[in-house]
Amino acid sequence: MTIEEAKKLMMVEKECINRHCDRDCGKCDIVQNIDDLNSAYDIVLQNLDKEIPKKITIFKYPKINYINYGCPVCRRKIISKIDNVLCCGELSDRCDRCGQKLDWSGEDV
Repeated sequence: MTIEEAKKLMMVEKECINRHCDRDCGKCDIVQNIDDLNSAYDIVLQNLDKEIPKKITIFKYPKINYINYGCPVCRRKIISKIDNVLCCGELSDRCDRCGQKLDWSGEDV
């Protein structure tokens, strides 16, 4: 199921709820398959979770004074710092691979 399909199902579900439907009325074409709705809710929740900022993951290599800052979800490297100089990447508020919102607070980047 795509995000667009999930959104469509959720919009129909909202309409059903607003009509105070009990799903057993059989009077309309809004009543949906529960498995489809479960899939739609899963997709919505997964995407909503990406909107909650997560602390970045830090990989330190002290012997060579090298630090990688990465996504806490997919572990992709976002940016590196060598000898306290940023390089190899771009400071961003989202992971460009998985879309997770990132929390950089408290980090000396």
